[in-house]
Amino acid sequence: MTAEHTTTQAVGLAVLLVLSVVAGSVVLTGVVGADEHESAELPQDSLTEQRGDVVTIDVELNNTTTAYVSMTREDRYGVLVEVVDGDEDGYVGLTVNTHYARINDETAGVGLTDESEAAGDEVTVVDVTTPSDAQSPLPVGTYDVAVGTELDGDELADEQDTMEVTLEAGSIDGMRIWTAPYGLLSFDTREEFVEEVGQSGLESSVTETDRIAAGDYLVVQVDASGIYGQVSTRHDLMGVDEFGEDSGLSLDIYEVNPETSEEVRRVDLSSRDNVLVVDESNDTMFLVVNTNTDTFVPNTAYEATFQRNETNALVADSDPDEEDGESVSQTFAIVDRDATLQTDGTFSQSANTTLRGTTSVAPGSRLTLELNSTNETETDALPTSQTVTVADDGTFDGSLDLSDVPNGTNVTASVVWNDEVIGNATGVVTQLVEDDAETTTSDSESTAEPTTTESASTPTPEPTPAPTTTSDGAMGTGEAGGEETGTAAATQTQSQSPGFGLVSALVALVVLLGAAVLASRVR
Repeated sequence: MTAEHTTTQAVGLAVLLVLSVVAGSVVLTGVVGADEHESAELPQDSLTEQRGDVVTIDVELNNTTTAYVSMTREDRYGVLVEVVDGDEDGYVGLTVNTHYARINDETAGVGLTDESEAAGDEVTVVDVTTPSDAQSPLPVGTYDVAVGTELDGDELADEQDTMEVTLEAGSIDGMRIWTAPYGLLSFDTREEFVEEVGQSGLESSVTETDRIAAGDYLVVQVDASGIYGQVSTRHDLMGVDEFGEDSGLSLDIYEVNPETSEEVRRVDLSSRDNVLVVDESNDTMFLVVNTNTDTFVPNTAYEATFQRNETNALVADSDPDEEDGESVSQTFAIVDRDATLQTDGTFSQSANTTLRGTTSVAPGSRLTLELNSTNETETDALPTSQTVTVADDGTFDGSLDLSDVPNGTNVTASVVWNDEVIGNATGVVTQLVEDDAETTTSDSESTAEPTTTESASTPTPEPTPAPTTTSDGAMGTGEAGGEETGTAAATQTQSQSPGFGLVSALVALVVLLGAAVLASRVR
């Protein structure tokens, strides 16, 4: 073996040794790196919520299923919790109820969002720090939030990420009254209802009004913030908190002018006829009330009042940033379910006979228009019907095929809701004559003769008052309409008289000219 070859082998062996060492260090470094990259983050730098509402803190986990979150503010409040990512999707939705955070010293108001709870995530309180005499919601101000993956006793070993939560004073801003069609709203969860009827799509499903037809839904919208730590169901609006004490929050719906104070009608919020939908992200809630109960009587006024009084914890602690109590109210009336058809008593013998009318039922309601014969002799063309939808302005219209209904058939048109007739009108089917007005006009001109003395002396009968439509769609025969028709007739007669005089003069002139021509020929 030559020296050169020996040197080459030595160099090769050295290279292999170096590569082995390097490879080993790389593998070792990779193992250590996996441990070092266990981390947790808070994707938001800051958020603002109202005092008394629920704060949601998003926690993201990387290469771990466990993290620790702390939320503190000087000596006013401190909580340290452990969160576990049950479904290992790298996310946990942590909530802090700022109303009960200092009142409940066991849970410190901490919980999970509905999504995280459904995913199997978990939260455990490690440590709580609150003043011993604190029995009020968290005060306004800024709170520090931190997250990490390891503990050092009852503290975070390393704050891997931080954010700020600012609490502001809440407020009660207003109330609106809406109506929705009975039976149209169908939902299984509050989330589905919020998505369908929430703030963004409200106008497509409900209509703002102060007149609600008995049987339709009454929807009371309250715009308020700083209350959703207490309010999540209709039971929370009955004035009693989860501990059985006066909550200072209530929503009351009652009759305005009862005959006696003992007989005042009130909505029972514990009834399953009613449901509360909370849309906290938009600081609003909707109480949907079924008016098809004994509480609501047609042609009666009611009032809805939401209040937060001095017994509420947000007010009782005399926080200078809170009001001493607030309330909002709105009045409305329950009216009969009815409908009025706009007709002059005749129904055209046509394939597209239109029926129109107005109704008190909620826009979006489904009505059935029916036409039945009232003659003793029946016809196969009747009854006939069509389903229509009430428009936003409370009107409806539909077309029926009456082309095969015999001329002169007496009929009754009905408006039906839920198998109940809420309006009808009677009339007769009449044959449709095309260009009727033009034919009448030409006939009258070709057959008209000068008015004789005898006919002129004959007294003119009083005109029959023409049907008039009232503002609510009902038909009437007011005197004003009759006088107006009579005046129009008189004006028409006067305007025609000069025309007939001119025709007579022309006829006389033609006769004279004819006589003159005949005389010239005779000569």
